[in-house]
Amino acid sequence: MYGGRGLKSLVRRSKYRNLDIVPSMAGLEQVNRESDARGLDANELRRQIDSVADRYDFVVIDCQPTMQFLTISALYAADLVVVPFKAAGFSMNGLELMQDYLADAAQQRHYDSDLLYACLPVMFNGRKKSIDRIRRLMELDAYAVFDTFVRFSAVCENAEDQSVRKPLLKHRRKSKVAADYLELTKEILSVMGE
Repeated sequence: MYGGRGLKSLVRRSKYRNLDIVPSMAGLEQVNRESDARGLDANELRRQIDSVADRYDFVVIDCQPTMQFLTISALYAADLVVVPFKAAGFSMNGLELMQDYLADAAQQRHYDSDLLYACLPVMFNGRKKSIDRIRRLMELDAYAVFDTFVRFSAVCENAEDQSVRKPLLKHRRKSKVAADYLELTKEILSVMGE
């Protein structure tokens, strides 16, 4: 997987119950750059996840918003892809491109199940223009959109809040954005049949 090490050896226990992580590493950028030259298989991540599947109910992969090898590997490994977007022009335009990537990933991956995805409105400000854009998406039926919207919150944007390195529910449990993420979690569990 990375430097000849499998996923099992990269997993780290966190101090939070039922939460393990695989921390990002600077060398992963090199994997992105060298993936073609080294003939890396984008389906390997799914095989690695399958090797630890008996230990976990869910695996969440957070990707950077670029379509490089590691992101493509995550698409190949996914059961459900959450596509965050702001209800603004450029972000909305990116959804069409993302839909093409998802269709390609669904055909290229060596995993025999449907690749589900839904768009998640984030940094939602409640303005009429934003609501109209999201309604248009839903009416066109071109994109699945979560019922849950994650509102804009300084709690998530503030560098001081980000530096505490705690889950949102441990750091700002009573914030409105924490309530949004709890609702999103319930909706995802429902989509996944849990």
